[in-house]
Amino acid sequence: MISQAVKVQRLIDGERKRLLDENTHLRQELKERYDFSNLLGTSGPMRQICEQVSQVARTTTTVLIRGDRHRQGIDCAHALHYNSLRANKPFIKVSCARCPRA
Repeated sequence: MISQAVKVQRLIDGERKRLLDENTHLRQELKERYDFSNLLGTSGPMRQICEQVSQVARTTTTVLIRGDRHRQGIDCAHALHYNSLRANKPFIKVSCARCPRA
């Protein structure tokens, strides 16, 4: 019985290590994918936005991202999250367009 328990524990430990490694790998991929250098556009205004996002990423404040280009807003939000102190926590986005207006 003891050897069977040890065998099961080794399987569980191996699976846990595999999942932790996979999680670390996927988080690194997200961080690389949403690096500031990969944001859409290299124009002056986009570089300015990247600088602002970089500054905000070092804080714990809540951020409202507004703009005309929906895809760039999402990329900006991902870049902000994955380069912030909260990168290991869940990414929660709320579309204000879908919120009811008073």
